[in-house]
Amino acid sequence: AYTYFKVVGNIYQVTPPNGTVGKIVTIKGDGYERNEGIQVIFGKLGTITYSTASSDGTFTTSFTVNTQPYGLTTIKAYGNNTKDEHSATFTITSYITQVTPTTGTVGRQVTVVGNGYGGTVNVRIAFGNTLTVTQVTTSSAGTFTVTFTVDTQSYGTTTIKVINDNDT
Repeated sequence: AYTYFKVVGNIYQVTPPNGTVGKIVTIKGDGYERNEGIQVIFGKLGTITYSTASSDGTFTTSFTVNTQPYGLTTIKAYGNNTKDEHSATFTITSYITQVTPTTGTVGRQVTVVGNGYGGTVNVRIAFGNTLTVTQVTTSSAGTFTVTFTVDTQSYGTTTIKVINDNDT
């Protein structure tokens, strides 16, 4: 007696499992057709890279996390021949990408740029002892640029935080 078993594709490893926009992510998969073209789709923005399965149906490929909102993001590997689609997840974390200038006096204008935040959400900028020095709404892709004026703070290094009160 015998029966059949169908091997299907799988993404079995995502390294690292989380990170910021700009991070390089490597995925590994198996169970694809020999030499099959594989389209890798990341989050809401579509295809991010292509790969080809080896003769044993495995593949390894890397891509750079593009600008998308904070949170759990789906990675899909679509077999061009088999039409099978399999998924895994990656968590995009928020990040302040730029502060300009990095030193200055009270009254100085400072610009903060960030990405990986929730799409179209209000975030506030905390500066040193001031819980809200300014607020801004992120883009639908989770990015923002905002400028604030340095208020009265004591001498020394001061922390800048971006806070989403709904999901910090």
